[in-house]
Amino acid sequence: MDITVLIANRNYSRYITDCIQSAINQTLSPKCICIVDDGSTDNSWDIIKAYAEENQKEENVAKSEIGDILIKVGNIRGIDIVGVKLPKPTGPSQARNIGI
Repeated sequence: MDITVLIANRNYSRYITDCIQSAINQTLSPKCICIVDDGSTDNSWDIIKAYAEENQKEENVAKSEIGDILIKVGNIRGIDIVGVKLPKPTGPSQARNIGI
């Protein structure tokens, strides 16, 4: 069974590390953790980027109607970590949809 964890984030830098670590440390490990940063103005993206850059596999920029979306993919303990940086806030529903 393949499990993907989707985390939508906007200005939750004080919680994002615990959130990501919790997903990594689950008894049934996910295949992928996708963290979508919804235009945060705090240091959330720096934290997310650090996870996604560990054993980095690729980096892409996707063009969209809201601007350039930065995508970084890394790997920790066999779990793909996908960091998605939105250029401006879109709201939690749109951030989740982009992550899917």
